[in-house]
Amino acid sequence: MRSDPVPVLPISADPRGWSRPARTTRAHALYTDGSWRTCHILGWLGSGRRWFVHIRWPDGQTDWRRYDPRYLHPA
Repeated sequence: MRSDPVPVLPISADPRGWSRPARTTRAHALYTDGSWRTCHILGWLGSGRRWFVHIRWPDGQTDWRRYDPRYLHPA
């Protein structure tokens, strides 16, 4: 049974206190099938080594993910 590819970034619960950037930023996210797909960054939250990113995916859904530069980079 084949499943649809999903983003590699680990999902996170909705953190509190985030502030949205002035403009939505485009980025490329790595999916489990090895492809990079364009998404939109809606906001960031974090400090030090721990960062979370609020993402709007190509299908229009949004969620929070733990940021990892191996799997997400600017478009």
